[in-house]
Amino acid sequence: MRGFVFAVGLLLCCVPNVCAQEGTYANSLPVEPPYYRIRYEASTKDGELIYPVSYTIWVPPGVKTLRGVVVHQHGCGEGSCKSGQTGAFDLHWQALAKKHDCALIAPVVEQPEKADCQMWCDPRNGSDAAFRRALGDLAGLCGHPELTEVPWALWGHSGGGHWAGGMVLLHPDRVAAAWLRSGVPAVVENPSSPKKPYGISEEALSVPVMCNLGTKEGVTDKEGRFAGVWPGVETFWKALRSRKALIGVSIDPISSHDCGNQRYLAIPWLDACLSARLPEKLGEPLKTIDPASGWVATLKPGDPMIEAPVSAGSFQGELSQSIWLPGETIALAWVDYTRDSKVLDNSPPPAPTNLKVSGNELTWTCEADLESGLSGFVIFRDGKELIRLPEQPKNPFGRPIFQNLSYSDTPTQPLVRMQFIDATAGAGDQHTYEICAVNTAGLQSAKTGDQVAVLNPAQPYTAEKTQAVTWTGELVFAVTAPYKTKLLRVWVPIPPSDAAQTVHSSHFTTFPQSVEPKVGTEERFGNTFACFEFPNPQGAQIIRHELKISTAQLNWNLQPEAIHTPEQWPAAFEPWLKGEQQAVVIDDRFDSLIREIVPERGNPLQDMDAVMTWADRNFVYDHAKASLQASSLHAIENRRGHCSDYHGFCAAMGRLLSVPTRVTYGINPFPKASPSHCKLEAFLPPYGWVSFDVSETQKLTALIRAEKTLSDEQKQQLVRAAHERLMSGFRDNTWFLQTRGTDYELVPKASRRVAVVRTLYAEADGQPLPDPDPSDPAETSFAWMTAHRFDSDQPAPNPFTDVKPMK
Repeated sequence: MRGFVFAVGLLLCCVPNVCAQEGTYANSLPVEPPYYRIRYEASTKDGELIYPVSYTIWVPPGVKTLRGVVVHQHGCGEGSCKSGQTGAFDLHWQALAKKHDCALIAPVVEQPEKADCQMWCDPRNGSDAAFRRALGDLAGLCGHPELTEVPWALWGHSGGGHWAGGMVLLHPDRVAAAWLRSGVPAVVENPSSPKKPYGISEEALSVPVMCNLGTKEGVTDKEGRFAGVWPGVETFWKALRSRKALIGVSIDPISSHDCGNQRYLAIPWLDACLSARLPEKLGEPLKTIDPASGWVATLKPGDPMIEAPVSAGSFQGELSQSIWLPGETIALAWVDYTRDSKVLDNSPPPAPTNLKVSGNELTWTCEADLESGLSGFVIFRDGKELIRLPEQPKNPFGRPIFQNLSYSDTPTQPLVRMQFIDATAGAGDQHTYEICAVNTAGLQSAKTGDQVAVLNPAQPYTAEKTQAVTWTGELVFAVTAPYKTKLLRVWVPIPPSDAAQTVHSSHFTTFPQSVEPKVGTEERFGNTFACFEFPNPQGAQIIRHELKISTAQLNWNLQPEAIHTPEQWPAAFEPWLKGEQQAVVIDDRFDSLIREIVPERGNPLQDMDAVMTWADRNFVYDHAKASLQASSLHAIENRRGHCSDYHGFCAAMGRLLSVPTRVTYGINPFPKASPSHCKLEAFLPPYGWVSFDVSETQKLTALIRAEKTLSDEQKQQLVRAAHERLMSGFRDNTWFLQTRGTDYELVPKASRRVAVVRTLYAEADGQPLPDPDPSDPAETSFAWMTAHRFDSDQPAPNPFTDVKPMK
């Protein structure tokens, strides 16, 4: 250790008359605002809770009126019960509560180790009444009388899942949503079980519920200690879903009865439900969710082939075998979680605040990232990285997090304090310190006091948007598999909506076979694909993709002096900085050439200008000698090709310059032999991702030089203007994005990784069908072709064939 201090979480004191008892459940975390606690002794009255219980609540500082309560309920057994002592101190769950002006409450039922858990996890045995009593008493302690009437968002583990599910069935008018991890209440009579089943009211069917468990709890492990969890969940899920309940099931493919990485789906899921359900005004009923607004998938427990959810209106499977999800974003996260528990996140965490330096001791505060929590911090001294905290992150139950994680999804004790002692600083040394936060997805925040843009590969485009155009039309793919093919699989990219373009509608149909696509998002770059499977295809199969999409012209107006790059890029940029195996490959030839082109590193934009100028002067645009795969190797070996080779080469050279780069593929909606076209993008802080089109600019300058009506001076001026437009950052409104990045796994998984996807990727019995290039005059036969037609709501000339804008 290098001076990192682990200490009790806050300098807290005990509120009079509500301290926990001495002994097994003595709570080492005293409370002061914004934390409050109430405790009740065990009752000997019939129907009341037979165990002592305490409730610790956190109220977001500065909140005027609470809108709800997030409840984090532990499971059965002494260890799980004691874990609840830190539940209200969890920064990640606090982020969820704060976003919705909710309090966060963590009960601790003081159950002896071998006592009957049913006496509290069945809320009808007194824990329901104790919980509602606590809300009233805590309302007085914290000064929020509305606490007694606001809705509840419930999370429960094991016996806590039983409790939370029971509260849904008892109080559907109060529950906004409930997440049941590894435990559900009984809803069917079972002679071998003492559990008394609950009735299912019509009102309970409208409460969003997620049943969550580990695959080793009876899904794939049928003999283990917790193998009985899945049969109970299955019975509960089917009983509710057969009556059209808003219920889902998410199976962690890694864990057993521990909570694993479930919080990275649970918190976004609860966030979506609270956004949809919480009333605008205190006292109003919970909002109802239209089931048709959700997404639905057939659940296939233990099947490695995940069926991608579709919009509820498009679902044609068996309702009782399906799960319901609150919207497309959660549907995509559910697929990520079900595949490997790694929910994709591109959002950086909040930056630390209140950094104080006293001698060589640093203290600060920081909120957790809602999507991915808080993994740790990077401390900088005098502008250089000093240390990462914790130095050796560990978590046996999932992603390492700053507060550590118990089996029951709560921080461990003692709570880790946001404090660091710089033991390497000499007495009397004057240093400047900065800190940035890191979430569990590896994304870094801005530094404390940092005014520059956050270094985040998901940063939206910052360019000025002008001349927006709406394109309406379709892409039609005709794919012919070899004779006697047993299975033809076709992946088609689905364009995303982002800061540069808006997808208004996207609809697929097929002919002659009618096939519903499986939609999935690959993890590496976040590209989404529709996968079609045609069994025993006879002749050409037609896929029609109808689209309505708006896109704008982007102008970054780059100023070289404003661009800065860090000494070390955050880990999230790794895919954009290293060589690949198929497309943007880097070998010794590139390293040697970059030293010739840029002998001394300088401003990153000017260095990239040197690379793109070299490509313009040394490459020949040639469809007959093109890789079709953004191959940097093809480019350096042949010095010719088309857009993908130009941009694959420039991407490789940019990475050697420590500039994150990527090749982006999209569609030109104007008439041309093939609609696919790619562009280069480089990440240049503070502008973020900036688009460059080297090959089209070269073709434009060739047109200018060939124009006989222009004088030599006019040609020079126009060529210079074209180059300046290129290097200022420019993307036309006659192109829309489909995919980002190169060399990745498709979803659903193909037989191999792909280098790029231009308009589609196809396999016949696991063998790739070759990409066509209809612009190559020597090529006359194709396994598949793309036809396209688009109409625009206003004239949109191709700016790379139009000299007028250059004048």
